[in-house]
Amino acid sequence: MQRVSARGVPLDKFDGIAVNVGQEALKAMAAAGLRPPEGEEEAPEIYLLKVVSSSALGGGPLGSRQLIATSLSDFTVHVLERRGGELHPVCRFRAHDAPVTDLLFFPGPSPTLMTASEDGLAKTWDLSRSLASGSDAQCVNQVACDGRRSPVWSISASKSGELLAAATQQGVLIWRKVVDKRHGLKWKKHVALEESFCDVVTQVLFHPDESSSGIGAGPPIVLAACGEDGLVCLFDLNKGPDEDENLLAVLNADSSIAQVGFFGQRQGGFLWCRTNDETFRAWNWTKACVSQEEVGRDVTMGESEEESEVSSMRDARKNLTESLSRSAPSAKIDYLVDCHWDTSSAELRLCGGNTSGQLFLFQLAVEAFDHGKGEAMVRFSSPKDIKPLRSLCGGGHRSVVRSMDSSHAPDWYLTCGEDGILCQWTPSRKGYGGSSGVAPPNRAMSRYRPY
Repeated sequence: MQRVSARGVPLDKFDGIAVNVGQEALKAMAAAGLRPPEGEEEAPEIYLLKVVSSSALGGGPLGSRQLIATSLSDFTVHVLERRGGELHPVCRFRAHDAPVTDLLFFPGPSPTLMTASEDGLAKTWDLSRSLASGSDAQCVNQVACDGRRSPVWSISASKSGELLAAATQQGVLIWRKVVDKRHGLKWKKHVALEESFCDVVTQVLFHPDESSSGIGAGPPIVLAACGEDGLVCLFDLNKGPDEDENLLAVLNADSSIAQVGFFGQRQGGFLWCRTNDETFRAWNWTKACVSQEEVGRDVTMGESEEESEVSSMRDARKNLTESLSRSAPSAKIDYLVDCHWDTSSAELRLCGGNTSGQLFLFQLAVEAFDHGKGEAMVRFSSPKDIKPLRSLCGGGHRSVVRSMDSSHAPDWYLTCGEDGILCQWTPSRKGYGGSSGVAPPNRAMSRYRPY
């Protein structure tokens, strides 16, 4: 493993490890005797689509290690283990017959990975044998969203693991977990949400602070769903199967949505959104809900969407580049990668990147206490006052970064992208940055386009 430190940008930086997963996949293809498609002299370039990490496995010999999964453009999934700060391969398997669109580690005591794909299936993989003996992952369950095998664009599991949601061409499908003593984890269709959407649903996300003891009882189980119609719909799945009954609020981003996320220290009462045309918006979603009683939180009743919006950057790339120019005049932001709430510092951070593979983290908002109202609030910076915090540069990525996992921030981040490299970024004495592994030579090839 080669280590590279970040240089050339006067910001706090990260040092870390990277694995050239794309190059390893090409070697595996060659070892298996697989030839390039007819008419091509070389194998197609393989790059990474998404990366996710698990919480600490815990217990026995597993200690506090974590698992990492990344999906590749050749329809495979690679699983690695983070042990002692290092990344160790666990297994590699062909997960689907079409591009893998989403990954998640299912909440629970056993190492379980779920995948979604354009082939219309959501699959459940048991990784126990892979960790114990290095054998292949075992597919223990799969569900088809409809008879036409329409693509599944996103999946999300509730915190308790009782519900699974999938974003499809027609709407959102919800399954309920059923434990079969003989055959293990099974899913039973619970409800379909189809009337609230005018176009393809591209992401579903359960609220992270679910505390319900079961369906139909206790506090709300909140699900956000968004898509190409530019709408974010919020549902309370504890209010029964009627879609009109469980619809809490509709937020309009005005353009096709790429990603949403909940944030805020106190019960995640805020929601951020980035669009496919690089706009960034955020709302106090609880204030946009129909009534205080429906949300079960101490909020003002029935405020409009306009009153609930707390931030809007119509040209986020321009705003972030101008902010960056004060510390790195030659750097720029070409696209947004991800956004996350850093619980240790109670602030919202947005990650932007450029086509050279450089990544930068910016502070968008911090939590403050409103003494007049006696409650916590999130205070956003104006676009001209956005603060650049970190750089993830210097030998890490060489091309567009497609995915970031920040669930363990600020201790470490994961990124992956079109150069086929998976990077782990961890703090050093100088800050953050770095990579390990050798990038493949640049080749003029037709590029795989999953979307």
